Amino acid sequence: MPSENRLKQNGFSARDLWILLSSILVVALAPSFQSFWIDEGTMGLISRAPTFSDLLAVVDHMKGSEALMPLATTYFWAAEKIVGDGEWALRCSNLPWLWLGIGCLALVGKRIGWPWLPLLFAIHPVVWFYADEVRPYAIQLGTGSWLTLGFVQVLQSEGRQTRGFWNFGLAAAATIAASFLGIFVVASAGLILLVKGFAGRWPITLKQYGVIGFLLVVNVAVTFSIFLKMHAGAGGSKVWIVGLSNMGFASYELLGFVGLGPGRELIRTSAAAGGVDAASHLLIPSFFKLAVLVGIYLALLYAAFRAFKKDSTKPALQIGLLSGSAALLSVLCLFGAALESKFPFWGRHLAPSLPFLLLAIGGVAASLGPIWPARRNLFLLIPLFVVLLYSSCIIRWSPTHAKDDYRTASSMARKAIAQGKRVSWLAAAQPAFYYQLPLSGVWPPTPGTASVVLPSPATDGQPDLIFVSKPDLFDRQRLLPHWASVPGVQVTAPCQSFVVYQFP
Repeated sequence: MPSENRLKQNGFSARDLWILLSSILVVALAPSFQSFWIDEGTMGLISRAPTFSDLLAVVDHMKGSEALMPLATTYFWAAEKIVGDGEWALRCSNLPWLWLGIGCLALVGKRIGWPWLPLLFAIHPVVWFYADEVRPYAIQLGTGSWLTLGFVQVLQSEGRQTRGFWNFGLAAAATIAASFLGIFVVASAGLILLVKGFAGRWPITLKQYGVIGFLLVVNVAVTFSIFLKMHAGAGGSKVWIVGLSNMGFASYELLGFVGLGPGRELIRTSAAAGGVDAASHLLIPSFFKLAVLVGIYLALLYAAFRAFKKDSTKPALQIGLLSGSAALLSVLCLFGAALESKFPFWGRHLAPSLPFLLLAIGGVAASLGPIWPARRNLFLLIPLFVVLLYSSCIIRWSPTHAKDDYRTASSMARKAIAQGKRVSWLAAAQPAFYYQLPLSGVWPPTPGTASVVLPSPATDGQPDLIFVSKPDLFDRQRLLPHWASVPGVQVTAPCQSFVVYQFP
């Protein structure tokens, strides 16, 4: 096959091709048929816009974070026109971006001498989690890998290869356009390249300066267009308080621990009710599994120290350390910006930094040969692959990590409305609309609709049913405790993340 011949000409062996193929097939298992949760419901609604002008009009009137994701909203709108608006079909639209990431990391792995890098990416829990979401983060995982390839090409050629600048600059624009917070990893990696270039006095030609200038203009234009939306009031939710606990949970997600511990919904509920201490106590039953991965990461840090002490000039190790520095710097910069703007960030906002983190691991792995025997290297790296794959599989198939089931809740509410019951909907509106549950903003509800208003117990009359999800977000008046204490009320939890109050 011509494509296989090209791969072989670029130095890819049969083993490399099998790793590449395995990575492509493994990540294709991640998308599921589960219900859309809150943010996915919003993106699903946007994708249904009939025409591109309708899409622009919808996004132009939005104040949520979707207004800061022009590439993601456009991509899923286009994907819906091809594959439809089903949950699995739209989630499978993530796969081309993840396959792009696998291809880029295969090239990076070949350059540093560690061909297992694309497989490490393909089995990582962050990749599996966001392959299963109609959100911009799988796109950023792909563009972040492309950015990593450009980063490595520029470093290895010391600025001599114009191709590296093209890859880095175009990937940077795509990463920012997919979701604006990608600017932090772009800026961090760019700063490291800038410092290395000045320190090493790279021989940049006039033509290359022209390429760099053009790419800089493209990135500034993308950034400025999104900044205008921010200035107009668009932004993400600021429900949670920014602090070290925020950083801790983001790191917990980014490093792949999620599938080893309690479900995100349980952690969220505990944190909302009892704060950080309550959420932290949930990790105790999973201590052993979490400790195994912690031990592997500590062993990798020790191996990096030994490798650096043995030969700090080893190219793969230097690239790994610079890549790890870019990932760490992007996290710290995002944390600083979050503190300043009071915007809480999570692991998903760090998605484009994951390929840089994995390259740091790959750089260490490629440098272990002169230090430890091959068997000892396998003893360290095989457990890493096994534990991360286990974490991914738990995320994908365990009910502990199921998504908010708006599909079932909306269906139940529609049936109740058809029976003439008065329904109050204390949950997100966008996924309800996606699942064709009509809503109204008045009480009593308009005939044929559920009301997003929770009536006052004293004056507005009693509902027949209240559907509740995340009351800390949707019961701002704190009326729910009054209704929960009504004699004879029946409380059920029919589906993930929902509680239903049924009154006599």
